[in-house]
Amino acid sequence: MPPAKKIPATIMIVTDDHNDATIIGKQLAPEFEHVLLSLDPEQRVGFFELRPPDVLVLAFKTLSKSEQFYLELYRLSEKIHLQPHRTIVLCNKLGVQDAYELCRKAVFDDYVMFWPMTYDVPRLRMSVHNALREQQALKRTPPVLGEFARQARSIVGLEELLQQQASEGDRHIASVDDAVTLAEQSIGSALDHLHRRADQAAHDDPEALQSLQEDIAQLKQNELREYFKGLTEAVRPVRRWAEQLQHDCTPHIESARALKAMVKDVRPRILLIDDDEFVHKTVAHQLEPSAYELTVAYDVTEALRILRDTTPDLVLLDILMPGISGVQALPRFRKMPALEKIPFVMLTGKSDKHTVQVSLKAGANDFIAKPFDRATLLTKLDKLLG
Repeated sequence: MPPAKKIPATIMIVTDDHNDATIIGKQLAPEFEHVLLSLDPEQRVGFFELRPPDVLVLAFKTLSKSEQFYLELYRLSEKIHLQPHRTIVLCNKLGVQDAYELCRKAVFDDYVMFWPMTYDVPRLRMSVHNALREQQALKRTPPVLGEFARQARSIVGLEELLQQQASEGDRHIASVDDAVTLAEQSIGSALDHLHRRADQAAHDDPEALQSLQEDIAQLKQNELREYFKGLTEAVRPVRRWAEQLQHDCTPHIESARALKAMVKDVRPRILLIDDDEFVHKTVAHQLEPSAYELTVAYDVTEALRILRDTTPDLVLLDILMPGISGVQALPRFRKMPALEKIPFVMLTGKSDKHTVQVSLKAGANDFIAKPFDRATLLTKLDKLLG
């Protein structure tokens, strides 16, 4: 039986123990195409940026070391937020609950009880497979609701259809114009001829008047009827076109109506990045839950993890935070394709000219001075979200 084909993915194992690196590498190498080992935590940034992994496996002896390594990686690397990846942390039996809490808080994506080695050896491989599936799902899933996207695509189809139908309508209308012009010219020529005969009848031959009257009757019964029959035939395609246009556009118009109804239920997603829990509670109280969907992060590192899986419609970013400040983080956020055009509002306890200039230069769209009231916050949101 031929060996199974390896999955084309890059798995990076970071540990401070050479024996563990060897064991883990041997478990993963048969199934995954690129398995990389890193034994020098000091080279974390360069190694990660040189060979960006799809899955990062942290195998330090303690959870605190794994957490410290990952937080430092986020703090020091300017590219980690541009590389979608999943993180698996290994732990021992005593650390399972702590590992669970860290994953629940989205510090890591999954955990595996690896020490001591148990009968469930394939568990790590299964966790890597699941992580890769999540990666693929994120690539396939649009940042909006599937039904919302489907209706939006239908609107695009409506625009193309209307353009095609408008061009065809222009051709039909031009045909009608030509037919009307021809009819007018023909009727004009006939009437000119009648005028000349009328003049002749009045001066030369009274009997010609009787003949003229018969010619007029003949013109009304035959020639004019034929002229306007041609005009009617020319108009008929326009009528068919209008009926077809209505038939073709009706499903798209229904989609437009459905989309309009759905928009009412779509809440703008606001990401608040601030280390002050009081600010979290204040903003949550000021924003109506039915109108906005609020997600909070206590620092830039946590925000970057959140941004791996979701794209907000607007970000409220505190300027002064421990570790990476808002001003330092904003240029990094702007490098992320999904956030390039997302509005950023800086939150600051200072509203002096220098602070405002620094914020705007870093890429902010606006700022709010603390403390702020509900009216100020909603005015800014309405302005930037339209």
